[in-house]
Amino acid sequence: MARHRLRGGLTRSRETLSALIASPQTPILQLIGGWRAVFDAVAPNLLLLVVYLATVDLVAATMSAMAMAVLMVLARAVAAQPVAPAVGGLLLVAMSALMALAGGDGGDVFLPDLIQTGVFSAIMVVSIAVRRPLIGMVLGPVVSGRRWRTDPVLLRGYDWATALMATAAAIRTVSKLPFYFADDVVGLSIADLVAGVPLAVVTTYLQIRVLRRAYAAAGATAPPLEPVPAR
Repeated sequence: MARHRLRGGLTRSRETLSALIASPQTPILQLIGGWRAVFDAVAPNLLLLVVYLATVDLVAATMSAMAMAVLMVLARAVAAQPVAPAVGGLLLVAMSALMALAGGDGGDVFLPDLIQTGVFSAIMVVSIAVRRPLIGMVLGPVVSGRRWRTDPVLLRGYDWATALMATAAAIRTVSKLPFYFADDVVGLSIADLVAGVPLAVVTTYLQIRVLRRAYAAAGATAPPLEPVPAR
């Protein structure tokens, strides 16, 4: 039964990814999980900013953000919705809160994200340099089997898609560094919001455009799906 559910889940994921590349009608908002995913990504940091501005109390601000992240996870669980997006946000907020409270420095709330995006950008660049673009390694086998590695048009498309993500991660890091070194929590919060979901939406849109154009130019389609046996 577990094996059947796993195969069914993999098949549905493959269908979704294939449609994502092949179907120009897929809304961008749907690609990032809808308005609920946008809210989950923005709300904790927005609350952190509001509470800090109102109280100038780092403990109150970080604990408020933590409480909201926990409520998001619980709300998704009660509604039988996927909790992974909210759990990821909760872990990041928890790590940020611990670092900030331990150091007593408001800017340290954003240190985990700065480290994460900086390292992520470097990994992306290295993956392009070694001809194993990370976006291709993740999506290529699912969407077009092994062809993405042997077709120069598809490989170039995945190079560009990976470069776009690396650039977005670098922008997210660089835009916040001046505020971090100045210990400007308000500036950090605003930069985090602007370089967060809006930048992610633009990046995703551009990546999809690049990959759709590459697949159209290569005349490539997703490999046939294997039927999932009935129970």
